[in-house]
Amino acid sequence: MSYDPDLVDAIADRFDLRPPNRDGLHAVVGYLNGDLDSTVPGVLSLATGVGKTYVMAGLVEYLRREGIRNVLVVTPSSVVQAKTVANFRPGQPKYISGSPVAPVVITPDDYDTWKDQSVAPGLPAEDGVSPIQLFILNIHQLIAPSRDEGTTRGTGADAVRRAFRTPRETNGELDEYLRGLDDLVIIADEHHLYSVTAQAFQEGINRLEPAAIIGLTASPSDDDHVIYRYSLRQAIEDRYVKRPVIAFRKGGYGDHEEEQQLRDALALLRIKQGYYNSYRLAHPEALAVDPALYVQCADVAHATQIAELLREPEYLGAPGAVLQVDNEHNDVITNATLDAMDRPGSPVRAVVSVNKLKEGWDARNIAVMVTLRAMGSEILTQQTLGRGLRLPFGKWTEVAHINQLDIIAHESFRTLLNKEEVLQSFGLEDASSHSSPAPAGLPRGQGSGLGSEPIADSDNVLRPGPVATPTPGSTVISNDSVAILEYDADDPVRDAPPPAPAVISVNEQFRGCTFLFPATTMERQASPFNLSHVTEPQLQNAARRVSNSTDTLMRAELIFRGRHLGVASTDDVQVDSIPIGLDEARQSLVQTLAAMRVVEATASNITQIRRRIVPYFLDNVAIGSWTTKRLASAARVLQEVIAAAAEEYTSRLQIETRIHAVELPICDDYPLALGDDVHPLLADGATAADFHRNAHYGPWGRGLFKAASFDAFDTEYKIATLANRSPSVQWWKRLYPGDRATIAYTAVNTYLPDFVIHDQAGWYWIVEGKSQRGRDDQIVQAKRDAAETVVRQLISEPEFSEQQWGYILAYEDDIARADSWDDLVTATDPVQTRTT
Repeated sequence: MSYDPDLVDAIADRFDLRPPNRDGLHAVVGYLNGDLDSTVPGVLSLATGVGKTYVMAGLVEYLRREGIRNVLVVTPSSVVQAKTVANFRPGQPKYISGSPVAPVVITPDDYDTWKDQSVAPGLPAEDGVSPIQLFILNIHQLIAPSRDEGTTRGTGADAVRRAFRTPRETNGELDEYLRGLDDLVIIADEHHLYSVTAQAFQEGINRLEPAAIIGLTASPSDDDHVIYRYSLRQAIEDRYVKRPVIAFRKGGYGDHEEEQQLRDALALLRIKQGYYNSYRLAHPEALAVDPALYVQCADVAHATQIAELLREPEYLGAPGAVLQVDNEHNDVITNATLDAMDRPGSPVRAVVSVNKLKEGWDARNIAVMVTLRAMGSEILTQQTLGRGLRLPFGKWTEVAHINQLDIIAHESFRTLLNKEEVLQSFGLEDASSHSSPAPAGLPRGQGSGLGSEPIADSDNVLRPGPVATPTPGSTVISNDSVAILEYDADDPVRDAPPPAPAVISVNEQFRGCTFLFPATTMERQASPFNLSHVTEPQLQNAARRVSNSTDTLMRAELIFRGRHLGVASTDDVQVDSIPIGLDEARQSLVQTLAAMRVVEATASNITQIRRRIVPYFLDNVAIGSWTTKRLASAARVLQEVIAAAAEEYTSRLQIETRIHAVELPICDDYPLALGDDVHPLLADGATAADFHRNAHYGPWGRGLFKAASFDAFDTEYKIATLANRSPSVQWWKRLYPGDRATIAYTAVNTYLPDFVIHDQAGWYWIVEGKSQRGRDDQIVQAKRDAAETVVRQLISEPEFSEQQWGYILAYEDDIARADSWDDLVTATDPVQTRTT
């Protein structure tokens, strides 16, 4: 067959193809014109939701115009098969118009009546070109039956396989007919399911000995011969599909996890319904569709349980609003209802499925997704997201909630963003921001349909257009406060391998140097605390603090950072927690208080909880009804009251300080977070405005490590500077939480000093820097007293014998006046102890 670029463009115009689909059609026709191996599929890798079925329709029309008479479309399931038939049969709601001569569609239902249409007279034609015979079969129908003998009727696997191989009086055997064709082109939909690892599927296709095989998929394998690629990342950036948004609770989901996730999903669905309604009022020509929920479950039993739950009055409250689709719910009525769910008048508001709908099915009105009991990064793969990526009104709108697909997830989803399978789903193994080119010399199309129209500027449109050319990794905030990553498309940095994290190492001259730090705890010589010490006024005050607010569902939109995925906050939504009864609230509070470590489980304390504290507290809580969030608030304030009473009780008892020697440093090097790096030391005369809190600075010549981070410029950073340039200092070490170098200043509170500085005279200095306010701060002074006590106590600690220790509390003015480390030591009047 020939390759006619003008004809390709004409067909693309008739089918109103989007630019990437037009380019894909150019690529596949150019491929068929070349010297191809008919046993090796040429694969079009097109993102889910972009419209690969339209490319298929355009290709079928081009083949017809070239005189090809026979095309076989292989589908992975009965659901996709039914959808594909509806796409090619005139009169169906989802028929793809564009061909002046509709194909003659043959399915297994037509085996008994089908005749060879390629030679039938009197068929309609355009320019003398007859209709194409379009066979649409399920891949399972091409596989040989386990036994040749048996029935050819019914829906059993062997029955449909035998039917494909059984002769009919009018037309013979379809299997034999297809194998005898010399112009058979096979289009393998969801091609990744028929890969070389699926041997039976491959044999079923290859035994037909087609002239060519074209694969369509959103998930090609490394072994595929890809002739055109348009990734999900590109589709999102070009605004042909929805933007995925992760919706989560900050604290995650605890008890009643699935029930709460479903309630959150329905709350989001109600919010989106309002936006859909408003959009249709402003655009009367828009299709009257309503947003729907998609729930993916673990198995059929799980799906049945969830479907029944969603039909209850507290959820959707109507049997017809919930459609269950799986291997046991796969009848004609179910599939017809599924096919019509994104058309006006559909009662379906939730689809509950297992894996049946993961391939080749989507609905434009899926607006919220919940993947219950999903394995790891499955929730962020294209196979799952693809069910809801299509734009509900066929094009990008000015409304963010309409343009977004919300996925209910755990807060821990952030750990999944750089999983290999997730990055592959978005096409991030290739950092290119452009689709694979059409064959050399081919024009890129300018189709206007299916959302390819340019969108007029609007204050509410999510746009990636920058006000200035940003650098790779920079972030631009759009008008609706969603961060959209921008970069220069020609920047070679994007094609570089991802950077390794920076590593902070010990200075070589100090390698192997260790020391013991006197970490402490405080213990009280106490008699057990009794709940009789909790007073009624304390309980009344706690009851008034119980929060009556709703929950917040946080939302984070996925964005692209070079070869990685990131998130940017978008509008949060208010949702309700699970309602609970008063008795459940009472019992939960009893269990919570009884489990507190400060409460000894004596009969007296348990009686106090059951008969006095919880009943009196509940009588004074002024809320109308209980939810899990209000219960959590009640538990928190009640625990605080009891903890405060216990602390007050124990504060009157004698305290004993115990020293535990901790060896430092705990390692010779440690990595920074990916993307972080070491800042150069600040120049003389720098101010706090030049300082970045918690950033690592270096190199330090006398630092135990080459770089260190600091919380404050006027205290910690300046102390490090003084120590680093002082010849009387041998080395200094910044202390971090992981070092466990803490000093207790009450029986329950500890703090972490800023430094240990070791001078040439052999002194180890525990150093703390504070602002001027610390001079009058009781807690700061309590910390100072505790540290000075520890220094004094070291004289009797065997592990610190033959050592010299001191403690310095340096305020901002002390540090500012000091010209050297020795000045600072003198000005702060430190406590010192020699253990020799």
